[in-house]
Amino acid sequence: MPTPFSRNKTEILKAYELYKSGLSCEEIGKSYGISRGTIARSFKILGLELIDRKKGRTTSLKGHKWSDGKWSTEAIEAILYGLRNNRYTPEYGEKLSKSQTGEKNSMVRLTEDKVIRIRQLYSTGNYSCAVLGEMFNISRQAVTDIIKERTWKYLL
Repeated sequence: MPTPFSRNKTEILKAYELYKSGLSCEEIGKSYGISRGTIARSFKILGLELIDRKKGRTTSLKGHKWSDGKWSTEAIEAILYGLRNNRYTPEYGEKLSKSQTGEKNSMVRLTEDKVIRIRQLYSTGNYSCAVLGEMFNISRQAVTDIIKERTWKYLL
């Protein structure tokens, strides 16, 4: 059965009307065949306020405002579009890149010391990329990438 995330915004807003009339997220979830948490997340994604019935106050998704009980269609579409399409941002990519650079990468086969040593040995002119690859148990192309500074760029 599809969840509110895959339903259209009209269906989520109908469920929210049931919530405002006094039904709990759990009761609404049962009628849709999904969990109360999924219902609550669907409301929060659209910026709809949830009532903490025990404390008698409202909560909403941080950064979203709910005014006069209505969002414009454009605002709802923008929120849904952002959830579907903007999961990867340039800032996230940069953070991920820095967190997986060099020895921090889970696939690393060399240490920084070995990379520096490869560059030093190659610069003497006595070793080819193929020989260095065999010495350090990596491919000739990996040695070439290290020497041409395509990889391990921060170790210059």
